Amino acid sequence: MIRRARREEADELSQLSFRSKGFWGYSDDFMEACRDDLTVSTKYIESSPVYVAEINGKIVGFYGLVCSKSNAELRDLFVEPKMIGKGIGKQLWEHMIKTARELQIQKVFIHSDPHAEGFYKAMGAKRIGEVISSVFPNRTLPLLEFQIQDFEKDAEHKERKVVITTASIDDYENINDIVKEGQDEHAEALPTVFAKVDVVMPIDYYQQLLNDKNSEVLVAKLDGQVVGFAVLEIKEAPPFASLVPRMYAYISDFGVKKAFQNNGIGKQLFFACVEWAKEKDASSLELNVWEFNQKAITFYEKLGMKPLSRKMAIDL
Repeated sequence: MIRRARREEADELSQLSFRSKGFWGYSDDFMEACRDDLTVSTKYIESSPVYVAEINGKIVGFYGLVCSKSNAELRDLFVEPKMIGKGIGKQLWEHMIKTARELQIQKVFIHSDPHAEGFYKAMGAKRIGEVISSVFPNRTLPLLEFQIQDFEKDAEHKERKVVITTASIDDYENINDIVKEGQDEHAEALPTVFAKVDVVMPIDYYQQLLNDKNSEVLVAKLDGQVVGFAVLEIKEAPPFASLVPRMYAYISDFGVKKAFQNNGIGKQLFFACVEWAKEKDASSLELNVWEFNQKAITFYEKLGMKPLSRKMAIDL
């Protein structure tokens, strides 16, 4: 549920914005310098359209507009760190557009955190320049613009069309960045299994994938930028009398850049994998997913995948 913020929630929203900003890994000194800028006042809530997203009575995100005649600045759009990647930001964004339209706003300007620029671009905003940080005079921030009339005319905001193609060696760095995002999530959830490393996919392994006739690396590109990837291979069942001979396609890695998740990109990429598997005459498309990763499990189940087996362990 999205509703108007209440003045007594100012402190709670201030703390949420601070946690959300800290999601990007800034130092303690950096965050402390930003504290005043991230503070939400009761006056701001009373004088501006500030709305919160609420789940089971708990605030999980909010946005706020500062309006001036026919234009507005998106002063805040923050999501609780644990809820990032679950569509809350997109819901707040679309509600913000509805609010702006009701206020007859024509353009919304965004002084974006560099890490959030990709999200705003995925929502349809365009970068038009840079602005000086209000906290650090020597730091510039992306300046983006979103035109309300473009939103009304363009149905792409619901599920933007991406170009999916075979990867090349030039895509390696971008793919490794996405792999690292997933690796970091796994390392936080299972630190006894996964380690945080800078390079998750060695370049020689990536080169082998590109050269292997039984493998395929697909990339999803939006405006020329790699926003997702999938690694596939053809496998055969072991030649045991107890197993039915079969050839199947296997997704060994799959990911969408965090800032672009929940925009239909993963769905388009997955069905490109399905088509590749069909072209190879595979009997099925399979993958493994870790039990903690409920977000991924839900995603794959919605696309028609069903569990086949379960790997279990006991700590000793």
